[in-house]
This record gives sequence, structure tokens and C-alpha cells, in this order.
Amino acid sequence: MTFEDVLINYFASWVTSGPETSWNGDFKLYGEKGIIALIDDKPVRIQKDNMKELPIPNMPVVDRAYSITEMVNALDENRKPLTDITDNIHSFQIVSASLESIKNGREVNLKEEV
Repeated sequence: MTFEDVLINYFASWVTSGPETSWNGDFKLYGEKGIIALIDDKPVRIQKDNMKELPIPNMPVVDRAYSITEMVNALDENRKPLTDITDNIHSFQIVSASLESIKNGREVNLKEEV
């Protein structure tokens, strides 16, 4: 997957062996100056051989309980919740284009599809 000058390479499998990951999963974002990773639900910054844990703000509720609490608060306050899903259509479009690419064996340009 490419985003203009950015290359995205994603690999995942439900059948790989090894320890189970948390609900959030483990991931790494690679950049020119280092890596930001989420490992065992702990965000870290990795630069060369230096790994530094990043602070996590203290929150009264976390995980799925946060999503539910935010939804209830938004309803009470008559506003969109911070977890509003309306922008998810773009993620759905990327997944659909990826499946089309695999099925037809060709690249799909979303700029042309829109």
C-alpha cells in the first residue's frame, strides 16, 4: 500500500504461533528518525539502540469501558463522541480496495476510484 511518498507494509495472521497479543495488538511505526511501537500495551520510542517507554496519561476508565463511557457522555451532552465512526468509511474503502487488488491481481488506485 502506498500513500503518495509513503510505503505501508502490513502483515498479520490469526494462525501464527507465539504469545497472544493484547486487545490493542503490538505494532511498530517506522520513520526516518526512529520507531514508535506498542509492545504489551506500552508505547515506546526506539532510536538506534535506545528504547524509551513513553508516558501514558492516567485515565479514570480505559479500554472498551472508555468507549462506552464516552458514548454515554456524548449522548448526555448532545455531541458526537470522540470515538465517532463516521470517518471509518475511509478505512472500509482501503480494505475493500485491498481485497479487490488481491482478487484481480492488480493495483487499485483509490484516487481513480473516488
